[in-house]
Parts: sequence; C-alpha cells; structure tokens
Amino acid sequence: MRVLGLYDKYFLALMIIQGFILIIDSKNFLKWNMKDTARKAKSIGMSIIIIGIMLYLVTMYIA
Repeated sequence: MRVLGLYDKYFLALMIIQGFILIIDSKNFLKWNMKDTARKAKSIGMSIIIIGIMLYLVTMYIA
C-alpha cells in the first residue's frame, strides 16, 4: 500500500498529459498511413488515462 501513497495529483497530471499526447500522435499516424500503429497508440493512450484516474481514486479513498 505504500506504493499507492506515492501516487498524487501531479503524477495523475503527468499520466493524463502522456495519454493525450499518444491520442494526438495517433492522428499523425493516420496521416502517414500507419493504421495499425494509430489504433495501438489510441488504445494505449486511453488506457493510460483510465488507469491513471483509477489509481488516483484508489489513492484518495482507500490508501
């Protein structure tokens, strides 16, 4: 549980920024005709944002 204590709002902001950068990059991958890479980048970006929010909520209410 001590690992969850390290997770704060600044780390959440970092995870959300990283997720949005991946989502924005997926649009560039589509322009470069890299459809498989664009799909993977978008799914990884969305999952990073979701995992970040879930960890933050767990830290706020449980840890």
